[in-house]
Amino acid sequence: MVLELYFSPTDESCQKIMELLKLQHLPYIPKDISGDLIHLQKLLQITGNKTVPCLLVDGHLLQGETEIQDWVNQNFSSMK
Repeated sequence: MVLELYFSPTDESCQKIMELLKLQHLPYIPKDISGDLIHLQKLLQITGNKTVPCLLVDGHLLQGETEIQDWVNQNFSSMK
């Protein structure tokens, strides 16, 4: 499973999701849209907007803190 997290380091929701993934020992590829124009352009291509956090799970799009938290809760038993 490949996880790619598009985030902004100053965004509170992004910080929560990064901590959640860390607590679940889920490795992810960080894509900081504030520090890398290529990551921002890719996010805009995928979603049409700059909304973060955005998690791609094997290419499947999860957008926003709630949707990502729900996915983690449904798929990883230690969060249930």
